[in-house]
Amino acid sequence: MAQPHVVLKTRRHPLHLLALAVLSAEFCMLVTSFVKPFPAPVSGIQRSISVARLAAKEASELHLAQELIGTVKIMHKYGAEIDLGMDLPGFLHVGKICKERLDHPKEKIEIGQDVNVFVLKVKDKEIEVTMIPLEVTGKPLSEFHAGDEIEGKIEFVGKTIIFVDVGTYNSAVLQKSNAPGHKTLVSGQSITAKVLKVSPTDVHLTMK
Repeated sequence: MAQPHVVLKTRRHPLHLLALAVLSAEFCMLVTSFVKPFPAPVSGIQRSISVARLAAKEASELHLAQELIGTVKIMHKYGAEIDLGMDLPGFLHVGKICKERLDHPKEKIEIGQDVNVFVLKVKDKEIEVTMIPLEVTGKPLSEFHAGDEIEGKIEFVGKTIIFVDVGTYNSAVLQKSNAPGHKTLVSGQSITAKVLKVSPTDVHLTMK
């Protein structure tokens, strides 16, 4: 007589179940370490920042009122240093953050914040920028060439630089070292000078 087939059901000990759970968790962690997660969605502003940084040029190739995106790195009472991803840092004066008067940049911006700025001046050691959109008026810089003789009116006489109105958005720059007899020059005086060079944002003059 055939013996009936008997299926024995074993009851697992709670410690066995705990061991299986631990092994399963370790396996999941192992798999995760080898699998790269899908990148998080990139927002519009982040994408714009990435594109702007990739397309960043040297400061010498910028132009007046060009829009850039940078990151606030350092703040002082008088302004902030902006990382533009270029060969020169950006400087944002506290008076160029917005049209209202501020006592400190932290009233409107913070370190690590990405900001839209506009090129105001390209200097030897920094790029002066503004967060206030520029309405550029006056003669375009393309009308000026080295060697051209032009007329202008002195706007301000500083310690080493004389600013001259030649019809451009930014006043033309005349270094006193390039102006023999500069001690006799005064604000409001009309002068004749030659274009020494044209930078991305300014006309530089000489009276030699």
